[in-house]
Amino acid sequence: MEQQQEPAGGGGGGGGVRVVARICPYAPPPPDAALNFQVAALNDPALISFLPRRPTASAAAAAASGRGDGPKDKQQQQKYRVDGCYLRDDPNHRVFHNEVKPLIDGRGGGGGRGGVKACVVSCGDAAAKRHLFMGSPDQPGLFTMAMAQLLDSSKAIGAAVTVSSYQVLQDTHILDLLEPKNHEVLILEDADGQTHLKGLSRVGVKSIEEFSQLCCCAANQQRHHPAKDSTQLQDWGHQGLIIYVSSIDQQGKEYALAKINFLNLAGYVDPKQKKNEGLAVPTGNKSMHALMNVVQH
Repeated sequence: MEQQQEPAGGGGGGGGVRVVARICPYAPPPPDAALNFQVAALNDPALISFLPRRPTASAAAAAASGRGDGPKDKQQQQKYRVDGCYLRDDPNHRVFHNEVKPLIDGRGGGGGRGGVKACVVSCGDAAAKRHLFMGSPDQPGLFTMAMAQLLDSSKAIGAAVTVSSYQVLQDTHILDLLEPKNHEVLILEDADGQTHLKGLSRVGVKSIEEFSQLCCCAANQQRHHPAKDSTQLQDWGHQGLIIYVSSIDQQGKEYALAKINFLNLAGYVDPKQKKNEGLAVPTGNKSMHALMNVVQH
């Protein structure tokens, strides 16, 4: 299952944040019985539930004795309230048209000072998140569709499009994926509480072909970074892509027209696994717990 969290005007959230779920488009579930769950979209289109694919012996015994509301039973039938749910066969284009395009068009409540600002957050299965953001030979991902629209709209007004890409290392350390540097990218917070990544490069983009090359470059940098072969592996955190649209005013100063963030939340790390003994719970776990607590019904 994937979830996105993003500023939007509609949906059941009503508070500038919209959370939607997507049934993972990859069919075969893990053979491990403990992971043998399916996600069901119930009659209420905004309510989804994790259901066991087959009743466990304890659940069957509880049902036979009329005891079906114990803690384990409740855990097996956990329900989550979301603003919408995309099914297995829904293409990436539908997700983009309904969830991301309104943000780029400025219809998602993200406008105001500094132009359109929006953030799309995804968590869940790694392959499914990659398919959603990066796409496949059969269909483009959200990255490509967003960039295509921004390039098209920018040409008409002579605006410039630039991108940044980064990977979080060990919670608070940032790796620049487009222009690797020896010095660290600094995480700073201004007086308004806004977070800034000082030293993070911005690379100009003029075509989809250039953007595709940059995405490949970022993926290769991530794959071959020394930390991938060290004990830091389990500490790799979130990965982000930022698309900026800017123009020049009459005084020759740059001003922002749009800033779209795509954030891929780090996968869950089981602290009970032997290889993780003695390590602090990663920030990725805390982020996922916070999001799931928001939508838990």
